[in-house]
Amino acid sequence: MNPIYTNYFKDPSEYAIYSEFYIYIPILLTVLTFGLETGYFRFSSKYKDVKDKVYSTTFTFLLVTSTLFVLYTTFGYDGIISGLDLSPNKWYVILTGWIVFFDVLCAIPFVRLRNENRSATFVVLKTVNILINVLFNLLLLFVVPKLFPSLPPMGILVIFIANLVASVTTLFLVLRLAGLPSIRISKPLMKELAIYSVPLVISGLAGQVNDLLDRYSIKYLLPESAKPMFQLGIYTSNLKLAIVLTLFTQMFRYAAEPFFFNNVRKEDSAKTYADVFKYFSVFGMIIFLLVTLYIDIFQYLEGANYREGLFIVPVLLLSYYFVGLLYNLQIIFKLHDKTRRTVDVTLAGLILLVVFNIFMVPHFGYQAAAWGRLLSFVFMCVVSYWFGKKIVSIPYDFKNIGFYFVFGLGLFFLSKAIRPENLYLRMAVNTLLFGSYVLVFLYKEKINPVTIAKSLLKWKSK
Repeated sequence: MNPIYTNYFKDPSEYAIYSEFYIYIPILLTVLTFGLETGYFRFSSKYKDVKDKVYSTTFTFLLVTSTLFVLYTTFGYDGIISGLDLSPNKWYVILTGWIVFFDVLCAIPFVRLRNENRSATFVVLKTVNILINVLFNLLLLFVVPKLFPSLPPMGILVIFIANLVASVTTLFLVLRLAGLPSIRISKPLMKELAIYSVPLVISGLAGQVNDLLDRYSIKYLLPESAKPMFQLGIYTSNLKLAIVLTLFTQMFRYAAEPFFFNNVRKEDSAKTYADVFKYFSVFGMIIFLLVTLYIDIFQYLEGANYREGLFIVPVLLLSYYFVGLLYNLQIIFKLHDKTRRTVDVTLAGLILLVVFNIFMVPHFGYQAAAWGRLLSFVFMCVVSYWFGKKIVSIPYDFKNIGFYFVFGLGLFFLSKAIRPENLYLRMAVNTLLFGSYVLVFLYKEKINPVTIAKSLLKWKSK
């Protein structure tokens, strides 16, 4: 929707209001799911004979806590608006509360689908959610105003309404397909879940704040003369051009989490984790090159008024690259019940980011916010590796990982140095650079793409 939003809402300051509210949603989801998604994986593999009890306990707990939350946002919106210095439109707060409520209730049923390896059902439901969201955005933005011209313009309220419709529909569908849990809580099991999951809540919250602090910093650290909401709109729009790497990381996490937990006791698990880490880093760099080398095409995913911030997209992509590496490094803490370490690492990264932003953002604006984000995630990766090697020895292939990383960055800078004026020639050169990265990777790893294609065709026929 980013191309539509940034062309429909011409003023980045208006777009920034929507962006600001959607800063809070992932934070609220992290807090209100209480780390029980990971807890579900851990305890359903630990207590395989009582999986239904784990399902009902986690779902019921979230039902109770999220109900209390949505009642507060529905009737206590005045305090929220004044406390957070938000737009005075109460419906933004109320609808955000209900979106979070339904998304929290979807969390455990979706985890159950992943844990049961029902990936096709999972993907279909996620796709349906997206399609409904997009459909209602388009209807409310373009169709309804023409059918009912006397209605007052809804502005960015459209985004919230469409999201809510999608969230409600998804909850009903996922409960139907994953199974309706019993509404009951096993106190002994809940106690174990809480002990395991509470550190994940703390680290998850710190991680979300770390991930979103760049946007807070732009709003609260920039002087009014620097137009903070305008800069926030520019920044968040260009951040979405880097979302391809986030989607890859999220896709990877969905598939990898049950895989890691199911393979933790195998003898060759350490070698497997090392291979996964290497190949993740390579595909992350491929996506980095895909976006940066073809930025002349990707720029059309946002309106012309927002493209002044394109120069920060490579920095944002690299930050998401290290977010993915961080997940791979920190999975060790979850597998070996050392979730406290995620808290230590994330808080250290958060402190570094706060200090950096306080000193740099007031002077350099959203550019400094992007660099601070990258610095923080690189730092957390280093610290996570240092803690992780004390828990278990993983034979990471840093020699080749480093080569692929440096080689990818080298191709990026080479494209900047060459950069022909003619667009078609520039795209041809960048395509050669992109292809060279893929070919070098296939050659070094002795991967035959023909063999892979045959295997895929064979799998598809089955």
